[in-house]
Amino acid sequence: MQENLSEIQSDPRQCSELAGFGLGDSGRSEVSRRHAADLHHSLPSLESVMHCRPNKQPVVFVFAGQGSQWWGMGRELLRTEPRFHEFIQTCDRLFHKFGADWSLLDEFRCDESCSRLEETSIAQPAIFALQAGLVELWKSWGIEPDAVIGHSIGEVAAAYAAGMLSLHEAARVVFHRGRCMDDDLTGGRLLAAAVSEEEARNLLADNCGTLELAAVNGPASVTFAGTPEELKQLSSQLRAAKKWRKMLPIPHAFHSAAMEPLREGLLTALGPISVQPAEIPMISTVSGNPVAETSLDADYWWQNMRQPVRFADACQWAVRRDYQVFLEIGPHPVLSGCITQCAGECELDVSLFPSLRRDDEDSNVMLNSVAGLFSCGASIRRHRPGQRYPNRTRSTPHVDTIASFDAAIPGRRRSRLNASSSNDQIITAQEL
Repeated sequence: MQENLSEIQSDPRQCSELAGFGLGDSGRSEVSRRHAADLHHSLPSLESVMHCRPNKQPVVFVFAGQGSQWWGMGRELLRTEPRFHEFIQTCDRLFHKFGADWSLLDEFRCDESCSRLEETSIAQPAIFALQAGLVELWKSWGIEPDAVIGHSIGEVAAAYAAGMLSLHEAARVVFHRGRCMDDDLTGGRLLAAAVSEEEARNLLADNCGTLELAAVNGPASVTFAGTPEELKQLSSQLRAAKKWRKMLPIPHAFHSAAMEPLREGLLTALGPISVQPAEIPMISTVSGNPVAETSLDADYWWQNMRQPVRFADACQWAVRRDYQVFLEIGPHPVLSGCITQCAGECELDVSLFPSLRRDDEDSNVMLNSVAGLFSCGASIRRHRPGQRYPNRTRSTPHVDTIASFDAAIPGRRRSRLNASSSNDQIITAQEL
């Protein structure tokens, strides 16, 4: 890895090649002109990942859920990246086809004062469009996923990235999911807390009422769902026990019984869903295991909305099978703390990179991550047309035979993680 980094640091021409590595000749020259110098200057910051191993590493794309969005997300990409702009336009047309009375493009361009990205019916389609657009942009740069994990609504973009849902079907699922969830009038809320799943279940057993466990995001990172009054009482208990907690800015009790009245409406709206064979493994946060090809029907997406998010299980499934490089696909890296917890629990070494970061220049964040991925040994593949993932030079294990990975699990190592493990970073990663 030191040789990799030293080589491209000493030769700006290699930065030009890396900056346009995944593109054809015309795309390569365009990206190289715009980004090669920035990439060259970003390389000294890669000292933070010098502990990574130089051999080729598979990359997991991780898709955040609702709560990660913000009013200025993706704005620079919309202005400077034609591929991303065209993709968002396509999504906008699809949402209008499904019945949207709002414009996705307008939401990406409007000021904070008029943004509607806190409305679930708009937030979820917008998050999906941004994430799927980033997948296509990363792919054009030669960065492709070897596996995907989606947190709650992030599973829709994960299914798209895995090749299991076409853009039309994925856009249809996310549009109706968001619309149905906005019909929830129960007034429930979500509370994040720095406790283990066992501690959380003990707290639920001690509290009579409608409180439920909405997500298990890490060994000491969960989310509760319930009424505001019940959650306020639970928060007082956690304060007394000196446990970190935070009420999330989401006006719904997602992943709880509050969703039950929405079931029939969602299933009727979705109807039959066309599912394709997976091109790469999709690790479900409904079950914590790889998704079977035929399982992404309407009932799966109901369970995705109703059942607790098993992000910790999905993440630990990946790190225990030697997935050590994670690229977060979303408007801000909100899941890095949870991934850090999960890897630390397994005593394994991982590297984490964002796609975008709030209030930072989109191109700077992506270029730093390209350089970091390269230095960690991730493949940056040249473009070959004709396939969804055209640059693959090896077959991807079929999800039905994914258990064959078990034989290749390496010995345990002490964790040396890039991300902080502070409670604050861990808990703020729990947005749904």
